[in-house]
This record gives sequence, structure tokens and C-alpha cells, in this order.
Amino acid sequence: MDEQARTTPHSNTGDGQRVTRSPWTLLVLCLYGAIGVAGFSALGIWQLERRVWKLDLIERVDQRLKAVPVAAPAPSAWPEI
Repeated sequence: MDEQARTTPHSNTGDGQRVTRSPWTLLVLCLYGAIGVAGFSALGIWQLERRVWKLDLIERVDQRLKAVPVAAPAPSAWPEI
């Protein structure tokens, strides 16, 4: 088997030599990766906070549904409501 057949097509230039990336390219790729991880982490934290808020809201609605009913205000009290 010859040398070119053993290398993958995306890792060489066609003549058997490997492609090396510049340090700036690697830095930019790492920065994009870090920004992506930070963004997805922020979205995950926001979702957890939102879940806590929604569970609290559901609990308050359930408490109001199970509460003793109160009489409706008289029509004379409607302007103050």
C-alpha cells in the first residue's frame, strides 16, 4: 500500500504532506468554541431559572384554585377595582 492511500484526504495536500494550521486559526477556533460553550451554558442556566419560576407560578395557581371562594364585590365597588 502506498503512502498516499494510508492518509486521509482531508489531512493532506494531495502530495502526502499534512496540512498545519496557523496559531491564529487555532486561536480563533478556540475562541469560537469558548463563546459557544459560554452561550449554551447561559441558555441552560436561564432555562433552569425559568423552570423554578414556572413551578412557583403553578403552585400559586393551585393554591388559589383550592382556596375558599369569596363573594364577588358589589357593583358599587367596581370602580375601585
